[in-house]
Amino acid sequence: MKAVVKIKLGDGAVELLDVPKPTPSYGQALVEVKAAGVCGSDVHFYRGKYDAYLNPPVVLGHEFSGVVSELGPGVDGLAVGTRVTVETHAKVCGKCRFCNTGQYNLCMQRVAFGYGTNGAFTDYVAVPVNRAHVLPVNVSFEEGALTEPTAVVHHALIDRTPLIPGSAIAILGPGPIGLLTLQMAKNLGISMAIVTGLSSDRMRLDLAKKLGAGVVIDVEKEDPVTTVKGLTNGVGADIVFETSGSAPAMRQAIQMVRNGGQITRIGHGAGEMRVDLDPITVRQITIQGTFSHTWGNWEGALQSVSSGKVSVKDLITHRFNISEWKKSFELMEKQESVKIILYPEH
Repeated sequence: MKAVVKIKLGDGAVELLDVPKPTPSYGQALVEVKAAGVCGSDVHFYRGKYDAYLNPPVVLGHEFSGVVSELGPGVDGLAVGTRVTVETHAKVCGKCRFCNTGQYNLCMQRVAFGYGTNGAFTDYVAVPVNRAHVLPVNVSFEEGALTEPTAVVHHALIDRTPLIPGSAIAILGPGPIGLLTLQMAKNLGISMAIVTGLSSDRMRLDLAKKLGAGVVIDVEKEDPVTTVKGLTNGVGADIVFETSGSAPAMRQAIQMVRNGGQITRIGHGAGEMRVDLDPITVRQITIQGTFSHTWGNWEGALQSVSSGKVSVKDLITHRFNISEWKKSFELMEKQESVKIILYPEH
């Protein structure tokens, strides 16, 4: 079967190769991939920016949905033919303090699809059955493939951020995570949502307006801190969600959040950055990190999509066969897409 494979560390080194069809082992199911989402991290893997997480040669792709085609030994409760989406967590130890307290996303032995072990830019993936979630009947394979970023946002908002109805929020970065944060926050009753981005994000900022942002800000044309302060009577945003992973955005977040407010950082990849810590102390700001998701977040994400409260369909701008993977990565790098779906060769 054809697969998009990162063959070694460093910039580039991704090829479309023939790889063997996997066989499900004990407790696993074989899933026939029907749709896979391209994540910004896939492009970072391609460019060698996240080499520390990679275990090459490895099939890329961690956002996917499909149909159970085969069951390994020791599996019950999941039938062949079931439509599923699958969590990123390919393996956790199941014994550490994090696994035992339901925080297996933080397991220090966690191995993830698409970079730690073979992922979904191919025809079939062997998955642990306890990480497979049944797709609601009204959720398509394309929507199911985007459960993963929706679950990331569900974890960030429901588990990690005390979002009080009536709050004013700022979302820094209008990518898929930022746009999903916008939708989910509106469902939780926020009074004002401000979304910031670059001039190259014009298409994404326009989509943010369509999805309910009260104000969008091009940070290359106006000062976002001044604008946010002006829109909040000089106080600042109650909550700032930093979803871009950029160092300048993080510094802006500290400046635009109100005294006693919270910054939830979902984006990552900026590396080391210079940040003045004194305002965090004297203004009593909370900076909260959030990573990945757990079972409840996936079920919550699927319910949000199934009920129509969150639209992932609006985020899909392009669809390609996996043989066109490079074109999809180029569109991502040029910021000429929001979400891209890849389809396997079969």
